[in-house]
Amino acid sequence: MAESGLGYRLRFSIDQLELNRPDTMTFRAAGDLVGRAVLRFVPFGRHRTLLLIEWDVDVTRPWMRRTDPVLRPVFGAAHAMVMSQGERRFRRWLGDSSPGR
Repeated sequence: MAESGLGYRLRFSIDQLELNRPDTMTFRAAGDLVGRAVLRFVPFGRHRTLLLIEWDVDVTRPWMRRTDPVLRPVFGAAHAMVMSQGERRFRRWLGDSSPGR
């Protein structure tokens, strides 16, 4: 589940997880989001890694599909907030204390 920070939640599950060590992870999402993700870990400098996320999903909630033309900027802001929260959590999980972007 992802909390948008703007009053709505998206519920989805992750399946068909594939790890292709050392540099790629893929999975499928089902639920309020349906589609596929590819994560690539790219060496970036001496002790850093760049995470490239290709996230090709569609929303299935009817109200979101209907209001997308008007609320697209709001959905974009919510997405940015969720991704920022995810980055902070991922950094904590990795034990990285350096500041985010």
